[in-house]
Amino acid sequence: MTFERLLPRVRAVPPITADLLVAAGVALFTASDAAVNEPEYRQADAFTWLLVAVSVLALVARRRRPVPAGRCTGTSGSC
Repeated sequence: MTFERLLPRVRAVPPITADLLVAAGVALFTASDAAVNEPEYRQADAFTWLLVAVSVLALVARRRRPVPAGRCTGTSGSC
């Protein structure tokens, strides 16, 4: 399948579905990284999981309020 044939299908996806898919993909990689506990590194605590939840929820809301969502995601990712 070429990119030209795939593009109409991608554009047909409803915006909320696209937001949820992006958030789910980010949550999958972020949560799996936080869940891995290496012995010589600091373990994930409740604050880590709070930051994961806040950043994923900000991605869901990014279409309605993009600037606050970007700030929230960037701030929680830099901690």
